[in-house]
Amino acid sequence: MAMVVILAAVCGLWIWNFNQPPFPLVLMNQLPEGTHQDEVHRVLGPPANAAVGGTTWTYAQTSAWPLVIVRFDAEHRLLDWEYDY
Repeated sequence: MAMVVILAAVCGLWIWNFNQPPFPLVLMNQLPEGTHQDEVHRVLGPPANAAVGGTTWTYAQTSAWPLVIVRFDAEHRLLDWEYDY
């Protein structure tokens, strides 16, 4: 019986984690349009995709579905972002 309870708890935790964004979305509200990439990197950390410096960054969490896509202009300033869940 104890194994069933433990297994249910582990499955519940995994399901809960699967639906979580890669960082608290309130952090995006601290980054107004026009924020430089360096500041975005400082606040959010490194993106999951290739090298920092491109015009689109993707943030993801291991074993989770939601993504946050952050787009920059040619001057490396924040244009917009999207939460894909």
